[in-house]
Amino acid sequence: MSIKFDALYSFQSKDESELNFCKGDQLTMIKNYQNGWLLCSKNGQVGIVNLDLLQPSIPQYDHSQTKKTIDELSEKLLKVSSIFDQVQTQFGKLTETIKIKKQELQDLRSENQKLVQKQQNQFKETKIPICISCQKESSFLVLNCGHLCFCKKCSKFYQKGDLCPICKKRISVIIPIYY
Repeated sequence: MSIKFDALYSFQSKDESELNFCKGDQLTMIKNYQNGWLLCSKNGQVGIVNLDLLQPSIPQYDHSQTKKTIDELSEKLLKVSSIFDQVQTQFGKLTETIKIKKQELQDLRSENQKLVQKQQNQFKETKIPICISCQKESSFLVLNCGHLCFCKKCSKFYQKGDLCPICKKRISVIIPIYY
């Protein structure tokens, strides 16, 4: 890429090695001699020029392409911003849903714990043994702990090695009781 300079003044050379130019002419630098002199060309002519007579050219820039690019980027930014707002809204909704579901789960656990406690209390208070699962009369005995806590139907859901629902000891066998 060549470096261009604009002539600040007109110059008529007194020496063949110097380049003639008029104010406003654009010169192309070929070589910089580092002593304030440049080797430049203009319309096929070549010669040395004093740097004090020149200024770097400001390239003419087509701003229409920049405006088009800015407009395209602005449009894309608006779309991204809209998508971000949608994602942020959905995230907020999901966060609220999770919060509600956690509370519902906590409430269910609490309610379940209360029901288990109520059943255990009812079992302790009744003279007739009640099935801990369905509240019908118990007729099956858990061995290892001796709890009479299942009806015939519910006893089928428990087996050797399971935990007694009352005391949490391992069940060795469940046997029917006739009374």
